[in-house]
Amino acid sequence: MWVIVSLTEVVQGDPVRIWSEHERDPGVLACRFKNGKVLEGNPDLCPAPDFLLLKSLAPGCVRKLQEAVAKSGFGAPWPPDCRYE
Repeated sequence: MWVIVSLTEVVQGDPVRIWSEHERDPGVLACRFKNGKVLEGNPDLCPAPDFLLLKSLAPGCVRKLQEAVAKSGFGAPWPPDCRYE
């Protein structure tokens, strides 16, 4: 089963913005990116451009990541036992 944690808009192969129902800070969702750089928004609030597109996670990590994001937003620390596959 797929679970949507966030959505990333990609234009011509370049991730340009994100959306998540779990993000409480509108400043984070206002961020716009181009070529891996923050184009609009506060760079201190914007997620790191390298993490706009996520790789697959180990089984069980989706739930843990959802809980962390719901509690602390996109700045939440990754669950310690979750590694990229």
